[in-house]
Amino acid sequence: MDLAKRLDVPYVRVLADKEPYPGDVDEAAVISLLQSLLPLAKEQGVTLLVETNGTYADSQRLRDLCDKVDHPSLGVLWDVHHPYRYFGESPQTTYQNLGQYIRHIHVKDSLMKDGKADYQMIGNGDVPISDAMDLLRANGYDGFVVLEWVRRWNTNLKTPTTTSFAPGFCPVWISPKPPCPISEKHSTWNRTTPFIGTTWSGFYGFK
Repeated sequence: MDLAKRLDVPYVRVLADKEPYPGDVDEAAVISLLQSLLPLAKEQGVTLLVETNGTYADSQRLRDLCDKVDHPSLGVLWDVHHPYRYFGESPQTTYQNLGQYIRHIHVKDSLMKDGKADYQMIGNGDVPISDAMDLLRANGYDGFVVLEWVRRWNTNLKTPTTTSFAPGFCPVWISPKPPCPISEKHSTWNRTTPFIGTTWSGFYGFK
């Protein structure tokens, strides 16, 4: 959080469950840790975002967690993939439960193969990403939408390019005015943007 403050980064993601798929979680420990971190986050001007990940991809359970902790420096990172893939939630259900807390978005696509999520380029899977984007637009969301390219869990994934998207999907800004001209900062994202650890991410929305 000290680094986030120095870099003027408003959000720090936290995972309340270490795996993307649901598992056993000590919720009392999660609440205790959040309560110990949130005063520091407020002091530093940072908001902690709990991702819809693992057990907390159940948006009602994450809503209950946020309500219990009840702190202005706590929000949600909505990974559109996980509530749909692991709990069968529609984007409408997820947004209804978490909309007031959502501050940042991750998108990725997949198909279920042999009982596991097989990650695909956007539009080649069955995750209802367009429905989620429509909801965000309709409700005035003006933050970032991040394409999360999860090579950590699938080392066979190739480096994404603009030609990797399925027909009808292309990198565009979800809000009408990006923070800088795309031609200056992002036009070569598919060729030169480095991997960050083992996960590629780019700041792009979709329509």
